[in-house]
Amino acid sequence: MGLLVFSGWFTVRWGVADMLAQQGYEEMDRWNERNPVTEDRWQFALQRLTGAADLDPGNSVYQQRLSRLYRIRMTRLHATSEFKRDPEFALQHIRRSLELRSRWGFSWVELAYLKWLLREKDAEFQAALTHAVAYGPWEPGVIRMVNFIGLREYRNFDETFRQLVVDNFVRGLRSPASGVFGDTFGKVKGNKRLGARVLAQLYPLLAEPWRGSVRNNFFQLVDWAWLEFDETQQIAIIVQAMDVIRGLSTPYAWINTTTNDEFKKALCQSALVESPQEVNVLGWCG
Repeated sequence: MGLLVFSGWFTVRWGVADMLAQQGYEEMDRWNERNPVTEDRWQFALQRLTGAADLDPGNSVYQQRLSRLYRIRMTRLHATSEFKRDPEFALQHIRRSLELRSRWGFSWVELAYLKWLLREKDAEFQAALTHAVAYGPWEPGVIRMVNFIGLREYRNFDETFRQLVVDNFVRGLRSPASGVFGDTFGKVKGNKRLGARVLAQLYPLLAEPWRGSVRNNFFQLVDWAWLEFDETQQIAIIVQAMDVIRGLSTPYAWINTTTNDEFKKALCQSALVESPQEVNVLGWCG
């Protein structure tokens, strides 16, 4: 009987903690450019998340959100004397989150981002980046934040971390997660040095079958990269391009995104050789 009462007490305690945490999460999710965070609303979120963490101190997610909350006040609210310890509190909470859940890639990348903001590019920063991609290589939040940091620090990194950044960008370009491809593609297109390395690593993947939702990204990648590939590589990519077209229910919607005339010409020449009735692309070729 005593054991049941004890178990029930913890169940109620954790339930209240979840309720408080959810209220804090929802408040934080409302903050954006149109609805900026204010000190009053920040304090509301702090009260809810602190209450949740007090009731369930072993919850790594609560600690991670508390760290992010202090980071938000560091970066979005005007600093006053009472904010001086925000970096310290942010680091304390994210380190505690990792003590509780050491293989969580998203907490590791939060630590890396926080260290980057504080300009503390030390061994802990490097370890955080390494663990982030090791434990959460395909997590959308990890991909986005490593891309953000990597784009700004690429020139300063040694070869080991440059390769880490390149690998992360390649995963971002292959990711089926909503918004990750667009975010990654937008960043890499504008960086010639990084883009060249990403392209070199991406080519073998472009010459392989593309399935599922990532087929929708295939034409944007090839259109961007076409002139960087040699003739042999271009032939291999065209084979996959025709395969992708066959797998699309509305091929024109994606084919029409092509702006590279040389890629379009090669695609149309291949369509003449293939079965035009099956591929249904010659009408686009003109």
